[in-house]
Amino acid sequence: MQKKKTPTAEKIILTTIDLIEEKGIQKVTTRNIAQRAKVNLASINYYFGSKEQLIKLALKRTLDEMNQMPAETLGREDLNPKEKLHAFLEAFMAGAIKWPGITKGHLYEPFMNNNYNTIFVRRFNNLINEVMEKIKDLKLKPPHSDLKLSIIQLISAVTIPGILPKLFKHFSNCDFTLQEKRKAYINDLINHYFE
Repeated sequence: MQKKKTPTAEKIILTTIDLIEEKGIQKVTTRNIAQRAKVNLASINYYFGSKEQLIKLALKRTLDEMNQMPAETLGREDLNPKEKLHAFLEAFMAGAIKWPGITKGHLYEPFMNNNYNTIFVRRFNNLINEVMEKIKDLKLKPPHSDLKLSIIQLISAVTIPGILPKLFKHFSNCDFTLQEKRKAYINDLINHYFE
């Protein structure tokens, strides 16, 4: 059972998030968490029960924060559906670029263990359902005829450059860490699919 949060527990969570970002989820140990947070190893078990529970809590915290910006863009009343889609894809990609280790941490279970029963997978699917609801009135360009497939293709097209923003730099001289490159890329994608 998880104990009431204290400044020590909060420090442990924040340290875990930092270490996931820096080292990758598979290299985080209770020893390096305790050492970085300047607490003893027993504190991790006292507050969280286990390293696994602590990692789950740290990922849930980051997921809450990661979902906030894309969700806010979808709720903006001053944007038309095409602008909402653009803002959502940009926020999604920018978040992955800003926090690649955390993003990879969220994808670790589905990618490495074929485990699709995670909080990330559930929330991600809820988010893309919300995207579909907000843009359902957009008219697809031929040969595209299925909105769900188009959304999968769009999100897939921003995920890899989001996680690995310099992967295509040598090939195309395109560095997705630059906001203007992301905007142009996303604009081309959206214009490919929608009128």
